[in-house]
Formats: sequence, structure tokens, C-alpha cells
Amino acid sequence: MTDLSFFSYALLRFVPDVARDESINLGVIVVSDEERRSDGAFLSRFRARLRSFAPDSNPDAVEGAISSCRLRLGAAYQPTLVEVPTDEASPLIISTEQLRAMSASMRNQFQLSEPKPYRARSLKKATTELFQALVSPRHRPPAQAPRGMTLRQLQMLIRRTVREWGGDVVRIQERGLERASGTRHFADFWVERGSPIAALIAIPEDPDERDQAWARRDSVPTIAAEFRALDPYFTAVAVFPPNGHEPTKFVAETTEFLSNKDGVLVLHADQLDRFRDTIIPSLL
Repeated sequence: MTDLSFFSYALLRFVPDVARDESINLGVIVVSDEERRSDGAFLSRFRARLRSFAPDSNPDAVEGAISSCRLRLGAAYQPTLVEVPTDEASPLIISTEQLRAMSASMRNQFQLSEPKPYRARSLKKATTELFQALVSPRHRPPAQAPRGMTLRQLQMLIRRTVREWGGDVVRIQERGLERASGTRHFADFWVERGSPIAALIAIPEDPDERDQAWARRDSVPTIAAEFRALDPYFTAVAVFPPNGHEPTKFVAETTEFLSNKDGVLVLHADQLDRFRDTIIPSLL
């Protein structure tokens, strides 16, 4: 352990919704106070992650933030064959105090975490280890199926969309039980106008939540039938994760199962706004 040196690191984060404090780690910046040098590593393929986590975000703005941080990495007074122009307002990051000051000033969608200590054999080794542990997508054996969006992630994505739908006439009720024909039914979100006019049921894609996904899938036609007996315009909406990849076998089978059920609408989360008028009919 005696050959390990001390470094400081901070994570560059993108926060689509500052109020909810949901973030994506975009990269890590590591500083050596002793050497007055900095290094960093950043996601190069972040767009797929951005589409699933925050589909309405601007990927060019994210890329710009990453590029801005890259330009500030380096060593103080390092001789080079070609001088790299630096903006006086954005000097090279060469100390923990600079990281701390940046962390305090970046409080909007792009944030820098409070610096933390780290020990490693070298600056480059620290950067590599921290990037793999905190930023890079975890790699799984090829034989193992990739994870899909979890239920919690999908619920947050739906919430960000439908919370703008409510108004003086229509109300969005989250995670409630509603009664029909003497039975109480659960949905993640209920669209109400005095009484329910639609239910949104999130169906996760993560293999670890497959039992819950099957149960939710099977509840959708029942909810549609029960509430359409009270209101013929009622719609039960099965919401899958954004359609940014080839559908898994589960998604394909579930879509086929639900697509011919009366009163059921099958959507991906990134299609919700497009079908808003179907979920909330204009005649209401």
C-alpha cells in the first residue's frame, strides 16, 4: 500500500429534472494536487442511455458539456509542441480546490459532485478504476441477456410525461386503487374526470422483475373490461420502456397478447404524448 498516491475525483452528472434529482453519470475527473495535473474519462456512447432515461433531453448539449470538461484537463506549465488555447474563464483543472469550486457552481442540469479522495498507483490508474466502477456500463457475460428498464425507471419516465396532462378538468392520480364492480384495481397512474377515464400500467423489461411484469400484463385486460362497463370510452394503457432497441421475446409476446384486447392500448413510454388525445378523448 506504500506505493499508492492520493488523488481527488468528482463525477460529471447530467440531471434531466433538477427537482427530482435523477442523474446519469457522464464521466469522472481526477486531480493530483501534488503533480498539479488532472485526467478524466467520459462516456462516448451515452445517447442510448439518454434515450431510455430522459428521451426529451438534448444529446448535443450533453456532448457539449463533456467536451468542455475535456478541454480543461491537463497539467500546469506542461510544455507542448503546440500550445493549446485556454479560456481565462475556464482554466485547466489542476487542484482539488478547483474541483470543489466547480462543484459549488454547477447546480443545474450539468453537475459536478463534491470531490472525494481516492488512492491509486497513478493518475491514469485512478481514472481508469473510477470510470469502470462509477460511470461505465457494467459488462455482462455474452450468454446473459442484457437488462431492460426497471419498473422504477419506467414509472419515473411516465411520471415526467403525464404530470403535465392534468388541468382544471382532468386529474392524474398516482399509484391508487380504484373500485369497479366491487373489486379494487391497481394501476400506476389513473386519469380521472370525476371518475376514471384511463389507467396507465407500467410493464418493466428487466428480467429480474419478470414475475411482476407478467402479473401487470395480465391485469390490463381485466381493468379495461371492468371500467369500460362503467364508461365505454375508458382505456387501459400498457406502457413499455422506450422502443430504442429490438424488442425482447417478452415484449413481443406481451404486445401480441394485449394488442387484440378490447379497450387496451399498448404503447412505449416515448409514445405517450403522441397518443394523449386517444387516452383523454377530446369529447371530454
